[in-house]
Amino acid sequence: MDNNSKYDNAKRTKYIRLLERFVYSISGHLAQAEDTTKESFFKKVKKQYRFLEKQEPVLLYKQELLHLEKVAQAIINLENTNKNIEDIKDEV
Repeated sequence: MDNNSKYDNAKRTKYIRLLERFVYSISGHLAQAEDTTKESFFKKVKKQYRFLEKQEPVLLYKQELLHLEKVAQAIINLENTNKNIEDIKDEV
């Protein structure tokens, strides 16, 4: 293995871990917090997203990773909707 492919593998692994951390953190927050408001939800999304946005996205091939990436993007896009917190919980 040359250094370039090692770098690519490390970059891919880091991106996948950040995606997982983002999605699991947000879904866990919604599942555990009884009194979650829309404002606190988006505060959590912004806080967790700052780590993900620092990492350059990489091309993913596995279906479950592509789905994880779509879920993360859907969570990010929820801020632009007028849905209430109950609808957001159901969607996530």
